[in-house]
Amino acid sequence: QVARDDDGTSALMVEARRAFFDPDVLPSRQLITSDAYARRGDPQRAAAFARSAIAENPGDAEAWTALGNALADHAGGRLTPAALYAYGQAQRRAPASPAPGYFLGLAMLRGGEPERTRAIWAELVANAPADAPWRPVMTERLARLDILLGSAGSR
Repeated sequence: QVARDDDGTSALMVEARRAFFDPDVLPSRQLITSDAYARRGDPQRAAAFARSAIAENPGDAEAWTALGNALADHAGGRLTPAALYAYGQAQRRAPASPAPGYFLGLAMLRGGEPERTRAIWAELVANAPADAPWRPVMTERLARLDILLGSAGSR
C-alpha cells in the first residue's frame, strides 16, 4: 500500500535536496525514479531505487542523501540506524557538501531533537567557506531554529 503525500512534504524534500547539488549534473535515472516515488509518498520504493543508484555508483553522495531521507521518511520521520549510515556515507563521499548534515539535522528535528539539529547546523555554518553559496540559506535556517527553540523554552 502506497502512503499518500497530501501535504506535499515529500516533494519539497526532493526539491530541497536537489538545491544542494550541482544543477548541471543530472541525477542518475534510478535516482530520478527514486525521487518520483518519494514525491508520491512511497518511501519504501524511493529507498529501493536510491539503493539501485548507489549500486551503480557507490560514490554518489546525492543518492546516499536521498536514501537517508527515504529511510527516515519510511520510519515516520524517525532517524533509524540505516538512515544514519546513509547520511554518514553521503558525508564521506562529499565532505564539503552541507546536504548530508542538513538532512540529518532535519530528520532529528522531525524526530523531536531540535537541540541536536541546532548543533549540526551550527557546525555546518561555522565550517562553511565564507563564499559558500549555501551559507546564507543555512544561516537563515539556523536563525529560524533558534527562534523556535527560544519559543519552546519560554513556555
